[in-house]
Amino acid sequence: MRWWRRVRANRVFPRATVNGWTADPVAPAALGRALVKASRLDARNHARFPRGVRSTALIEGLSEEDRRRIGLRIQLERTGLAFHDIEQPVMQALCATHCGWRPAETHQLFALALEGVDPVHPAAHIVPESVQLPLAAFEELDPADRGSFEPYLRTLLAVCLGCRAADTRNGLAWRVRALLPAVPLDPLLPPIPDGFLASARCGLGATLYEEPVLRLLRLCMRLETARPTPQWRGSMRELLSVGVTARDAVGTLLAAGRGAPDDCQWRDDRHLEPLSSTSDALLAALAWAAPLTGAPHTMTQLDRTLAFHLRAASHERLSGSGRFVRAALSVLRTYERKPGTGAEFVSVRDLLDSLGPLGRSVRVGDYTAVFQISSRGTPALRFRHYYSDSRGFLKDVPADVRRYFPGLYAALRLHLADLRAHLDAHLVTLAELLEADPGTPAARWYAVHLDDPCLRPLSRALIWQADTPTGSVTGLPLRRRRSGSWMLRALDGRLHELTDDTTVRLWNPGLSDVQEAAAWRAALTERRISQPVRQV
Repeated sequence: MRWWRRVRANRVFPRATVNGWTADPVAPAALGRALVKASRLDARNHARFPRGVRSTALIEGLSEEDRRRIGLRIQLERTGLAFHDIEQPVMQALCATHCGWRPAETHQLFALALEGVDPVHPAAHIVPESVQLPLAAFEELDPADRGSFEPYLRTLLAVCLGCRAADTRNGLAWRVRALLPAVPLDPLLPPIPDGFLASARCGLGATLYEEPVLRLLRLCMRLETARPTPQWRGSMRELLSVGVTARDAVGTLLAAGRGAPDDCQWRDDRHLEPLSSTSDALLAALAWAAPLTGAPHTMTQLDRTLAFHLRAASHERLSGSGRFVRAALSVLRTYERKPGTGAEFVSVRDLLDSLGPLGRSVRVGDYTAVFQISSRGTPALRFRHYYSDSRGFLKDVPADVRRYFPGLYAALRLHLADLRAHLDAHLVTLAELLEADPGTPAARWYAVHLDDPCLRPLSRALIWQADTPTGSVTGLPLRRRRSGSWMLRALDGRLHELTDDTTVRLWNPGLSDVQEAAAWRAALTERRISQPVRQV
């Protein structure tokens, strides 16, 4: 820039920081030079003259119309929540002086400050100096004229308190909150933020500060019990039936429980932090509210968030999301006709599959879960201490299992239900074989009835008949060692070995003599063996 342009740029008002040149300076030129001189002197650190006193005196000597005209001109350099001028002393003087702002001019100030900013999901960084004048103009308005400015204030709050916000902007946030009487201290702004709170503020944006969403949050924070009361359900159902804002917010907040929205550049740094107890309680209440929305999309969000937390803690203690996981599992069991068959239980089944072959026992923290199957075909889920030498089972389910491993406990109970159905079907098959069993080769008999650890207790309690080369024999399945072959132990205690092609069938007492049946009945009673299907 030539020297004469530089000199002229330093004498016109306002002075810009981009290229030092102002295309539309304040008129008349003498007023602009006076403003520049006062601003330059106030910017100096002089002990005899307090900072800003000259600009304040000059502004107070102008008419309210000139003050508003100067303010609008400065705001033209402060768009997009940034500022490109060096007239901060004059701006502070305008904010401290009554200018008689009208609603239309205040709308213009806010529109300039938020130019190019998404009103619902603002992605901009804010410079507090860029909104000083709009907020000062808003404070001058009559309370009856302030209602139409709430969308602007909600957008500013979304910027100040979003996941991109820094701690230095909390002062501006509290000032904006004070200008919104309808916005109480909502639960999404605790002293210590966590991943869910950052995700929720990012996902909801300015919608967070609308009255229906705030009512939803207040109602969720009132739920202090493990299960909601009928009064709470009624209040939640009434709120969700009023409009779509609260219903949509439930799905958005549930998605925030797993770090959504995924396209945020701050997701990996702030959205995936551990949950606090406040967030866990809020998510649990939202889980109970999900089916009350009547929206399948909301239930899908609940299932996906549940799956996220189950995958994150399949074998580890849930440090922060235990209450939410327990609530989500209870909701899905309550609102499904058949537990474990609904689409929402896919997440629990996925966790079950991730455990690999369950067999008869699974470690759960400091305990071992054992599927105990009686000879009658009745399964039970029992627990014992993992580190203890005692093999005895505990009387009840340990409290730590319910608290810290709710997802794994639900998966085990789901497996128990599947196991019970499998055993019931096998009992029907055994009853049919008792009436008419054509026989099967011993190799297949091993695979069907004895190799499966769940069916083995039932098969060992039954009396089988084998056609050996020496004749027909009856006995109970037995093997001398775990890796050995199966044999039949007769009434007299003799062991009969079976070849792979030996025909084995379920013994039918109706085709045998009465004395043999009585002898087997006495032997089973002596050994305290209960049969899944009664033979004697």
